[in-house]
Amino acid sequence: MNCKIIQDLLPLYRDEVCSQESRQAVDEHIQSCPHCAEVLREMGREENLDRETADVDREKAQVIA
Repeated sequence: MNCKIIQDLLPLYRDEVCSQESRQAVDEHIQSCPHCAEVLREMGREENLDRETADVDREKAQVIA
């Protein structure tokens, strides 16, 4: 499957809201495509950074309150 299509599916795949068929297609593709596998890993890193930023902002708000 085309990398562009897989990358369109990655957010749904990561959030576990795509169909089983799409999930299987992504699974198969990322096993043989290091670029798409890296894109998926980066999405996870960005999500973790967003959570960390939200935690810090929440702590700052609590201190101010």
